[in-house]
Amino acid sequence: MKRREIIAGLGSAGALALAAPLASHPARAATRPVRIGVLTDMSGPASDLSGPGSVIAARLAVADAGPVLGHPVEIVVGDHQLKPAVGAEIAARWYDTQD
Repeated sequence: MKRREIIAGLGSAGALALAAPLASHPARAATRPVRIGVLTDMSGPASDLSGPGSVIAARLAVADAGPVLGHPVEIVVGDHQLKPAVGAEIAARWYDTQD
């Protein structure tokens, strides 16, 4: 695996993690998880390089890190099928409909 591919995969996972805002109301925030989205190619030609391995790596990192400021961490997975339109639709759905 090339360094550039690894950095690109980690960068996109990090960007989605930063895009998920934490709740500002403390009483309600105690039960809400921090969601980290892994948007990757799970079934197409690039799945060998970044697909299921990225999801496993994210889950292992969450297991190592534990809760974030007392909030449980949840991994959300999306398969963009190496198609920009599909990836944009998944990201928009996550941003618009996920609490």
